[in-house]
Parts: sequence; C-alpha cells; structure tokens
Amino acid sequence: MLLPSSAHAEDWSVEAGIDATHASTDDILIYTISVIGTGPGTAVLESEPNIADFTEMGRSTQDRIVNHQGHSSKSKEMIFRLKPKRAGRLVVGPATIRAGQHSYETDAIEIDVVDTSANSGWGLSPPVGGGSGGGGSGGGPGGSGPGGTGVGGTGTGAGTPLPSRTYPKPKVGDPYFVELRVESPEVYLGQPFFLHYDLYVKADRPSEMYDVTDPDFPPGLLTREPDQPSYGIHNETRDGIRYRVEEKIRSYILQPIELGEVVLSPLAVEVPRGVFSSPRDWISSPSDQVFVKPLPPNPPKGFVVGNVGRHLALDATLRASGVGTLSDLKVGDSVVLMVKLEGEGFVDQMSLGPIAQQSWVQSFGPEVLSDEIEVDFTQIRGVRRFRLTLVMMEEGEFEIPPVTFDYFDLDGARYSQEQVGPWSVKVEGFGPNADAILEQAAARREAELDEAVERPEFEALPGLRALSPDAPPATAPYTRWWFALLMAVAPLTFGGSLAVTAWSQRRAKGAEQRRMDGAHKQAKRALRAVGKELGARTVCSSLSAVLREYLIERYEIRARSATAASLERLLAGAGVAEELRASVAALLTELESMSYSPEGVSQPASAALLDSVNDALDELESARKGARR
Repeated sequence: MLLPSSAHAEDWSVEAGIDATHASTDDILIYTISVIGTGPGTAVLESEPNIADFTEMGRSTQDRIVNHQGHSSKSKEMIFRLKPKRAGRLVVGPATIRAGQHSYETDAIEIDVVDTSANSGWGLSPPVGGGSGGGGSGGGPGGSGPGGTGVGGTGTGAGTPLPSRTYPKPKVGDPYFVELRVESPEVYLGQPFFLHYDLYVKADRPSEMYDVTDPDFPPGLLTREPDQPSYGIHNETRDGIRYRVEEKIRSYILQPIELGEVVLSPLAVEVPRGVFSSPRDWISSPSDQVFVKPLPPNPPKGFVVGNVGRHLALDATLRASGVGTLSDLKVGDSVVLMVKLEGEGFVDQMSLGPIAQQSWVQSFGPEVLSDEIEVDFTQIRGVRRFRLTLVMMEEGEFEIPPVTFDYFDLDGARYSQEQVGPWSVKVEGFGPNADAILEQAAARREAELDEAVERPEFEALPGLRALSPDAPPATAPYTRWWFALLMAVAPLTFGGSLAVTAWSQRRAKGAEQRRMDGAHKQAKRALRAVGKELGARTVCSSLSAVLREYLIERYEIRARSATAASLERLLAGAGVAEELRASVAALLTELESMSYSPEGVSQPASAALLDSVNDALDELESARKGARR
C-alpha cells in the first residue's frame, strides 16, 4: 500500500509506501518515496527516514519526465531495500522531501514482523531474481491502485497498478508470455552488455497498448535504457502456435560493477484477458542471471574499468597550424593534434602524458569534432574525432608525448595498449606575432582574473563514448565541470589560429605572482559551478579536482596524481601546519573514495562535502598569505 504524505501543494505530490505491512525476518521490504509534480525545481531527500529497526540492503533513485496530451510532469522515486533486524512491530520513520520551494513530510509506516520459524511459508521476499509487488487497495497479491516498487524490477510511477510477486509467468501455449534475452551468460567486470525483453502475442489477438514496468536492477549493475529504442515486430511459430513477437518492449545496457552471479530482474506487462476492452492482468517474464568474471590480474597502472572493446584502432596526426613545419616552429606558433578512434567498444578515456605540466607548451582542448556512434542493441561501434591545439611558449627542442590508452581486448581476453607518437618539434626564435600574442594574453589574463575561470592542466582525452547511467551514447562525454567552464571562456584569436591564454615571463615578470594570488578566487568560482550539480554522480571527483587544482596553482605542488600520503609530505615541505595538511589529505581521500560509489552521493552529503572543501580552501589561503608576510 502507499500511505499519503502530510502535504500536497504547489503542484507537487509526495507519497511514501511499503510493499507489505506484514513480513518475516527473512524478507526484504521495498520502501518507496514517490514525488510527482509540475512545479519548478527538483525534489531532493532533505532528511532520511528513521530505519534503525532495519538493515539497509541498498537504495536507488529513478527520475522520469512524462508527457501526456501536451502536459509534462516530473516524477522521482527513492527506493530503499530494507531487511528487518528483529521480530515485532517495526516502524519506518517519516522522511522530509524538499520539492520546489517547500518541504513535505511523509507519514511513519508500521510493519508487523514475525521471525522465520513463525512465517507461514509465503514471505515477502521472492526467490533470487523474483519480483515483489506493492499492492494498492487490497494490498498483497493481486492488489491494485497506486503502486509502489517491487523487488527485482517492478517499479512504476504513481497511479499504475503493480504486479504482485505471485503474478504468473506464462509460457509457450498461453495467449501472452514475455521472454528476456541477454548476449552472454558470462561477462567481464566492467563489460557492458545488452538485455532485451520481448512480448509474444498469439496471432489472433489484436494489437494493443501495454503498460510495462521498469525492472529494479540490483546495485551490482549500472543500468541505462537506450535513448532510441529499436522496436520491431516479426511472426514466429512456437510448438505449432503462431505468435506475433513485439521485440524489445524494453531494452537496457547494463554494466556490472560487482563480481559473481548478478540477477537480471523480471519485467511485468499488463495484458488483456480476452480481446478488445476486456479486463487486464499482469504477467511477468522469468528472471535470469549472468556471471561476472574478474579481469585478469596485473592490469596496467591507471587502468579504467570499462575500457573494454574489440577491433579498436587509434590514429593521430600532428601538423603545424599555418605555414611552418614541425622542425621550423617559432614561439607563438601552434600545432594541431588530430585524433581518431574507431572500433567496437566502451573506451572512456585516453591520455597524452604529462603535456599539461610542461612550461614550453600551452594546450587547448580537446575539442570533439564529430561522433559517428551507432548502438544496435548488440554492440556499440563507430568513430570519434577530436582535436587538441598546442601553442609553443619557449625556444628549444621538445617531444610531444604519445597518445595512448589501455583497454581489455574482449577477443583476446588480455590487456592491450594502443599508442600513436611521440612527435619531436623544434622551436627557434619568435614569430612575427609572438610578442603581440604573449603581451595580449598576459594583459587579458590580468584583466579577467576576477571573471574568467582558467582551465586546469589537461591530461585525459575522450575515447569512444562509454555508456553510463549519466549520459547518452551519442553525446560528447566531457561533462566535467572544468571542461564546461573552459568552453564558456571565449579564446583569444590572432591570424586565424586558436589563441593563447598564457603570459610571457619575458614580458610580464609579475604575472606569475598574480596568477598564484588569483588561484583562490578561481577555486571559489569553480566551487560555485560544482554547487549547481549537487547530487550528481561526478560531484565528488569535481570537488577533488577543485582542491587539487588550487594546490597546483597556489602552492605550486604537482598534486594531480599525488596520493594523500605524498601530498601531505609535499604540504609539509611548503610549510603548512601539521593539523591542516592532515585534514586536507583526509578530505581528498574521502572525496576520491566516494567518487567510486555506484550509488553516488546524496544532495545533503554533497553539500556538506562542498562546505568542507570551501573551508579547506580558506584555511590554505590564509596559511599561504601568512607565510608570505
């Protein structure tokens, strides 16, 4: 049943419910908070429900935007999987939801729990992979009315009946049945795979519109519904019975992040009992499972789980921008690195060595030029092209490091590496426009310290789009806050080339100190940008990047890849007090460990972490200024 919340206003409705109010100590209950509205803003969990009587087995969040007859509404479901700790009358306490401009409190819910020996044999928890439904009026098996969420993937929006865990799983010979298809029963850790559900309808039944629930996959699977489902219909004969097969009524791309057997949840579909306007019943597909194998031992240093693929090929060319050659460059000239990656896979990123840490070059990009990514429900393949511009800032002979990426080759079941480069360049003398460019860049930087956000040093290049819960397959993957901010800063232009936001040590001796003094302001602005994405999966990595970039700029510590322990030693060398450097190292450790959490970080927790980073920046800045005095 779903219990109404204490407030409905401003075009928002908040309800909390649990799939049953009678359970055993072996059961896993599904507690759901549903928020539906058309008002401005979003819904966030302001205060957690009191679940001290339960062990939390996991949680998930589902967001949807629904358009119906020209009207749009937003819905959000916060789903908790709870296992009773003891027998007796247990209580799930009220939760507070912030929706729009107001807060809403849900009602407390009581559950009568018996121990396992007292259970009459029909516990709420299905066998592994089964579904557990939330009835509405009437509750229990066969209940209808506003639904909640069921174990194993029976979640729906408010107002939709939920199938019970006991709903039938019809087979060949019945008028309707649902089958699920998976590419392979075994996959590697981090290897995305495709899951499809097909609906079989007897050929004598008319075409219908079917209500379908979304499976609630376990925490061990990162899930994504393809943005452009490829539906299809074909005829098929099974045991002498002709069926119309409605292919892929639901399709998902799943990426395993836990080893061992992982359950693929059943899908429930509401179908008519007879023909035309007859009453309707829920049916369910069977569940299935895949076995997630570990990757081979000794992966390359820095290997990204999810860098998997086959037939991957990397191509890159370096050319001078303008009339020069790579052996005849002058200060102020630029070279352009054009990179192309093609094949089948899920490569998330590549690297260009320590180019961003070199004083003789300034890098700009990467700029994604084109994506030709195709998802056909068995694989992802295509081509990604992007460009990186490098501007020569000093005289001398230099080497531009190679573009590389490590990946797990699915065909060979081994780690492989693709590499193109390195390239040698010779910079001699100053070009005719070098002084003007460098002086203009220095003046612009000084004038815009209070307004512009400087790009941090670049180390990673985007690969073929890795499918994740956060972004569709055909969009550019560079969603980090600093890249978005970089693209918002208009670059200087000169002679048709991408211009430089650098300064000349030869012409502007005080610019380096001004840069260091401006680092605190830049970090503060970056924090404000991160504050707009609180609750996002990337918020912890973004906060970590802000703090590390500040240390690089203000303390001149190469902190981008330093561990917390080595960073603490570097801060000690910079004269930072023991207590402060220990707290900074601990904060970075916390941020970077939480950035790997598959469930992400809640908005209140994100806000608390942002406040901690803000305080650390202020203390570090105060310490730096005190050292200068």
